[in-house]
Amino acid sequence: MELGDPFAHACAARGVAMPPVLRDFHGAPGIWAGQAEVTHGRGPLVRLAPRLGGFPPPGTCAVRVDTAPHGWTRDFGGHLTRSRLSFDAETGEIVERFGPFAIRMTPQASPDGIDLAITGLRLFGLPLPRPRSATRERAETATRLRFDVSATAPVLGLIIRYKGWLERQEPPDADHLHHSD
Repeated sequence: MELGDPFAHACAARGVAMPPVLRDFHGAPGIWAGQAEVTHGRGPLVRLAPRLGGFPPPGTCAVRVDTAPHGWTRDFGGHLTRSRLSFDAETGEIVERFGPFAIRMTPQASPDGIDLAITGLRLFGLPLPRPRSATRERAETATRLRFDVSATAPVLGLIIRYKGWLERQEPPDADHLHHSD
């Protein structure tokens, strides 16, 4: 398995085994497509957070994910959400940046996939109270994975949740790989 993806690095560093479809998802650049349901929390401050992070409005839509090693592009029905990924070898954590947010995560093993625990959150470089996360990736079949990503903040409640499924599409061509980073 190629360890280009920070999630794969973090799993390897922590001895977390991934099912084959998740190794494929995290092991090499590719295009994955499926369906997602996006939910936002309530209240003006809570509704602002997903917008700052570049997330789409609530609803059910087609989703397409380009898993380049150091940055992912999620296309939720025409609404693009980009993130930058890195692996912190010192802590064994994944750092994912959405707009002004930086989220630190650690993978944990589960029987049929991985869970991701949020270990830190920053906005414009300033630490924020750590949200609770119930983020899971599961192997549904040999070629399909299910995801359920959520963040809940103390006092504010649900900020965002998006869940659904993905299947690998054709691998990107060499030209695509050079433009995704």
